[in-house]
Amino acid sequence: MSQPQPTVLILEDNPGDFFLVKEFLKRTSLPAYEIHHTERVADAIKLLQEQEFHLILMDLFLPDSEGIQTFMKIYPLAKQAPVIVLTGLVDEEVTLGTLQQGAQDYLIKGEYDEKLLEKTIRYSVERKHNQELIMRSEEVSRKKLEALVQERTRELEEAIKKEKLLVDLKNQFVAIASHEFRTPLSTIRFAAEYLHDYLEKIDEAEIRSKLKKIEKQVTHMTALLEDVIMAGRTDLKKILVVKSKIELRNLVDKIIEDVQNSTRNTHQIELNYNVNSKEIDTDEKLFRNIFINLLTNAIKYSPGKESVLLNIKEETGLLIITVTDQGIGISEEDQVKLFEAFQRGTNAASIAGTGLGLSIVKKAVELLKGSIRLQSGLNEGTTVEVRLPVATTENKPA
Repeated sequence: MSQPQPTVLILEDNPGDFFLVKEFLKRTSLPAYEIHHTERVADAIKLLQEQEFHLILMDLFLPDSEGIQTFMKIYPLAKQAPVIVLTGLVDEEVTLGTLQQGAQDYLIKGEYDEKLLEKTIRYSVERKHNQELIMRSEEVSRKKLEALVQERTRELEEAIKKEKLLVDLKNQFVAIASHEFRTPLSTIRFAAEYLHDYLEKIDEAEIRSKLKKIEKQVTHMTALLEDVIMAGRTDLKKILVVKSKIELRNLVDKIIEDVQNSTRNTHQIELNYNVNSKEIDTDEKLFRNIFINLLTNAIKYSPGKESVLLNIKEETGLLIITVTDQGIGISEEDQVKLFEAFQRGTNAASIAGTGLGLSIVKKAVELLKGSIRLQSGLNEGTTVEVRLPVATTENKPA
């Protein structure tokens, strides 16, 4: 099916200038435009209300309108059509004002030919297209984030009401959200502002990079919201456990890699792996939650870039996971409530955190019918041991 002929609206009251731009358009290698011409803003407004155009070329000084006001009357009706200003040398200040208000580019009368006209149109169309893509992407991301926040907030409030802890947990959540969301929201805002301010000067690769940053931070906030919901649930029977066979060593190696990447490789994770089974039958999401939170906590509360020891072994029907760090440790008084949501050691105030990690680990362990215990002392490091009942598949010699 053939594409419809593109249309261009030219606002120009000087017959000679209109003739030149029309002739230059014919000489370009661009698709043949259907040209609509008017000398007055009022007539242009009527045309824009009746149909959509693919391109607008306009002078700013017309019989019924002058300067920036001419542009401001036309631009809101342009929709997706890029606007290129045709200007004289004396109009530079006004012309620059139109660029700030949304014009894609400008051409100085008497100083352009068909080649420059073609180049300007091509770049303007591409920039306008990219701007539309970014705006749509930002709108989709904003709506998804709003919907996600609304959904997760509803679930969180329902769980809290059932345990009569609504007021306390809401206050805790607000405190965490205001702190933990500040950085990702700032990153999203700065990336969006950068795209808005410098879109005309950056290439497609950089645009994609900025959009990737926005997506990454939305994912980070989604994970935090899911952690809050998990920590706030007290009726574990309503959390679905979906077990499947997983290759244990491959999963462990991937988790270690993910944790080291997310913590910028500040610590060495020393793995002591003594498992003969190739596969285990478990819920992979809960299993990952246990490992990631234990390793991340061990690294976070171990200043000085020391190593963290991860020991995995199996006994009959059991997988035993032990994580040991050389960090700040936990007092006996703090250990009593450490597996409750939003609880942290009193000596950890200077270290950023939500107080959700061990609470999530405990719930995941309970859902997998396992057990967890912690051994620690102030400035003596911490060891957390998790025992999980698992069905295994033995490695068989070839």
